[in-house]
Amino acid sequence: MTLKKVGDGEPGVLLVPGGPGLVNSFYRELIDVLARSRAVYTYRPAGTWPDDPGSYPRTLAAAADELAGVIGGVRSAGYATQPFAVLGHSFGAAVLLELICRQPLPPAVSENLERAVVLSGFSSGRMIRSGIDRRVAALPPEFHSEYRQRNGEDPAAIPGLLQKYWFPAHFCRAPWPDSFQEGLAHLNPGFLAHFLGDNLFELSGEILRWDRSADLGMVSVPTLVGGGDLDYFDPADVASMAASIPGAELWIGEGCSHSPWIEAGPAFYTVLERFLAGR
Repeated sequence: MTLKKVGDGEPGVLLVPGGPGLVNSFYRELIDVLARSRAVYTYRPAGTWPDDPGSYPRTLAAAADELAGVIGGVRSAGYATQPFAVLGHSFGAAVLLELICRQPLPPAVSENLERAVVLSGFSSGRMIRSGIDRRVAALPPEFHSEYRQRNGEDPAAIPGLLQKYWFPAHFCRAPWPDSFQEGLAHLNPGFLAHFLGDNLFELSGEILRWDRSADLGMVSVPTLVGGGDLDYFDPADVASMAASIPGAELWIGEGCSHSPWIEAGPAFYTVLERFLAGR
């Protein structure tokens, strides 16, 4: 575990990266803004570059076990003197949900976790697959024509189709910062394929075996569920997920997709800072 701290001020916030397999530099802008007023703790999940590319966890449960150890490690390393928040994005939000749906929570988690932020996240593989299917169906005819020509079976064609049609509509609708290009360049393809499959347009892989939607009522930590109305997921499914978590707050950014800290800017940070401050 590689644990780092940026900034000062408590309560701090621990970042759980998405992907799976995204490096923390992908979140440079988010970290920089949060670190102006509080400590930000980051770690490198197993299998994330530059680790052995075959060392990643094979289940969400294993990834959540790792996160539980990290939460305890923040306090034992002396980085925090009081409980802190945990913010998970995308796959990292699913890892966070897997952990906080457990009852009882491990002592290292219950004693240190003050608040949870589920950002652009999902509560089951079924939820992300249905959301992606819905968004893919609405892509322009040109996409479907190109996709059919390749029979959806040419792995080498998928990145180009993602860049041309998917990313501008549902990943980040604002100009990409350099951190995005750098972060995506270091993704672990085996880690990604194990959980999502080789083709994001037709999701497969281990993620489809995971489902915590029936357990959201067991979450006992104050939770903010956030995302964009043009994210992968149906906003109605995101609202339903939030409604199933006792006392959870919901924020859906208009006109943004999977990267609210870039797309929504001040509107996102206003909600996030208020929540983190307990107001």
